[in-house]
Amino acid sequence: APLWPEAQPDAALSALALASAQAQAAQAAGLPPVVGGSNLLRLRGLPFGTTAEQVCEFLTPIPVDPRGGVHMIRGPDGRPGGEAFVWLRDAFSVQQARAYDRRPLGRRYVEVLPGTEDELREAVNRQGHVDCSSGCLRLRGIPFDAGKREVCDFLRGYGVAPEHVTLQEVGGRHTGEAWVKFPGGEVAAREALEHLQNQRIGNRYIELFPSREPGDQEPPALAQQRPLSHRDGCGYIRVRGLPFQAVAGDVARFFEVYGVTTQNVQLRLNFNGRSTGEGVVQMESEELAKRAAHEKNRNFLFGRYLELFTVSYEEAQAFGSPPQPAKGFPTLANAAYIRLRGLPFSASPKDLVAFLSDIEQVTEDQVLMGRSTDGRQTGEAWVQLSSNENAEKALASKQRGDVGGRYVELFAATEEEATSMGGGGNPRSLGAVWVKVRGLPYSSMAEDIAQFFSDFEVKATNVVMGRGADARATGEAWVQFPSEDKASKAISTRDRGHIGGRYVELFPATSHEVQRITEQQRVQNGGAAGLSPTQGAAYLKLRGIPYSATPQDVAVFLEGFQVMPGQVAIGTGPDGRPSGEAWVQFADERTASAAMQAKNRASLGGRYVEIFPSNFQEALRASGGVGLEGYGAARGAG
Repeated sequence: APLWPEAQPDAALSALALASAQAQAAQAAGLPPVVGGSNLLRLRGLPFGTTAEQVCEFLTPIPVDPRGGVHMIRGPDGRPGGEAFVWLRDAFSVQQARAYDRRPLGRRYVEVLPGTEDELREAVNRQGHVDCSSGCLRLRGIPFDAGKREVCDFLRGYGVAPEHVTLQEVGGRHTGEAWVKFPGGEVAAREALEHLQNQRIGNRYIELFPSREPGDQEPPALAQQRPLSHRDGCGYIRVRGLPFQAVAGDVARFFEVYGVTTQNVQLRLNFNGRSTGEGVVQMESEELAKRAAHEKNRNFLFGRYLELFTVSYEEAQAFGSPPQPAKGFPTLANAAYIRLRGLPFSASPKDLVAFLSDIEQVTEDQVLMGRSTDGRQTGEAWVQLSSNENAEKALASKQRGDVGGRYVELFAATEEEATSMGGGGNPRSLGAVWVKVRGLPYSSMAEDIAQFFSDFEVKATNVVMGRGADARATGEAWVQFPSEDKASKAISTRDRGHIGGRYVELFPATSHEVQRITEQQRVQNGGAAGLSPTQGAAYLKLRGIPYSATPQDVAVFLEGFQVMPGQVAIGTGPDGRPSGEAWVQFADERTASAAMQAKNRASLGGRYVEIFPSNFQEALRASGGVGLEGYGAARGAG
C-alpha cells in the first residue's frame, strides 16, 4: 500500500470509509487506533496543482498517519479546490502543525487548521463528480509554438503518441488547446488530471479538463444565476476579492453559520457571464448582515481573504446577470451630441428627457446612460440632439443645472465617444478583466509590470499605474488581462512574486474600480474644469475622513448639497500623504450651513466626520493647491 493513500475523487470510499478500513487493518496488525477527529488537520489555500506527496513534504517532519492519509478536496466543478484533509498520528501532532499556519507553499500562503470528521465528510460530499470515463482530456494553455511532440513529452509515462493528440487550430493557427485520448482509458486520464494539473510546457502552465471527445468544449463553470428574492427587513453584504473559480455554493458555505444558502448569493458577472471577483449575500436581517460583515471580514476563502461591506437593497440590485451593452442612437441627419457628468446614480433616461425638454423634445432612445462592465451607472450620460444649434443652447443654458438634487456639467461630445463609453465599454473594452497589483516599488514602470506578467500576453499599454494627487506613484497598479482564465492563473501563480526586490500582492479588480481610478487621476492632473474663487461661495473643513477617501467619496457623502468632486480638496501633510482632512466649496452660505448641520459627526467609511466653517485661502494652503483650482493647477500640473 502507498505510504500516503489518497481517495480518488469519485471513488471516494468517502475519505472516512477509507480511513475506517485502514484503521481496521491496522488494529488487526496490532497498531494503536487513530483517535477520532482530534487527529485530523485541515489545509486551505493550497496551490491547485498540489499533490498528496507535496502536502506531506510541506508538513515535514510531522508524521502523516498512513492509516488515514491525505485527502485532496475538489470543488463543485470537479477541479482542485485548494483544500486538503490530513490524518496525523495524534492530537499533539495537530498542535505542532498549527505552527505551519500561513507558511508558503509555492506562491500561496496556506491556512493550517484543526479538522473534524464532520468537516471532512461535508467536503467529500460537496465535491463535484469528475467523469473521466471517456479517457479523454482537454489541455489549455499550450505554448503557440508547441506541437504534438511537446504534448506527448508532457504526458510521458501515459503511453500517449502523436496520433492520440488533436490540436485545435483556427485559420491555420494553433489556439493553445488540445485534446488527448489516453490509450490507458479512464484510469490513465484520471491520474494525469490529478498529477499534471498546472504543470508546465515551456514557460506556460497547463490546465487539464475532462472531455467527452476530441473537440468537445467544457461547459461554463459559473452556473446561470437567478435574481435575489427581496423581502422586507433583509440585510445585504457586498463581498470583494472572491477567487474567480468560486461559485455560489462556495460563498454560501463561507457564510453557512448565518443561515445562507446558494439562493442568497449573487455573483457579479461581466459581459461574458464570468465572475468579476465580487458578489452580494442576502441575510435575514440588517443586524445579522452587520454581524456577519464584522465577524467574517478578511477571513479566507480558497487562500484569499475577502473584504465585506454592508450595502443597501438598491446597491445589491446592481449585482447579477451580465448587463447588455447599450444600443446605438437612432439614425438622425445632422445630429449633435452632448455629455452630462455628475448625475445621481439613480438617474434614468426619463429624467434627462425632462431636464432637456425646454431645449428639445428628445426621446429615451436618444439618451445613453454611462455604465461600467459590471452594470453600475457611472454618473455620466450622452444625449443625441437634432442640431448643433440645440447642442450649443443646452451647453449654455443647462450648465450646472439640477438633476435629482445634483447639479450636472455638460460637454460637447461625438457619437463615437458616446457609443464607445456609454454602454459599459469604459475603460478600454467591454470584456475587460482586471487585476490589482499592490506593493510595487515606487520606481516601477508599466514596462516592468508587463514583463512580470509576460506569460499572460500583457503589454505596457494594458497597465494603469496608480498615482496620488501629487502625481507620485502610490505603489499600486491595475492590469488588464485578455481573459478571466489568464487573470485567475496570474493571481494563483504570481501572487507574492517579486518586482524590483519587493513582493507584490494581487487581487481581482473590476472595470468600475479602474474607471474610478483613471477618472480620479485625470481630474487630479488638471483634467477637470476646476473652480476659481467664486463670489458668494462658502467653504467647510471636514476632519476625520478616511485616509483613502477620494473627492468622489466626499461628494457622495455630501450628496443633496450640490457638491461635485471638483469642489473638494483633499488635505495633505508635509510628506504629501492625505492628512484625513478635506475642504469643500459650496454655492452659498445657506447650503454650507445646511450641510454642516446635517452632516456634522456623520459617518464616512466607518469614521465619523467633524465639520467646521473655513475659507478658500485655508483650503488652498492646507491642500497644497490641489483641488478647487483644477486639482494640481497650483503645482503646475495643469
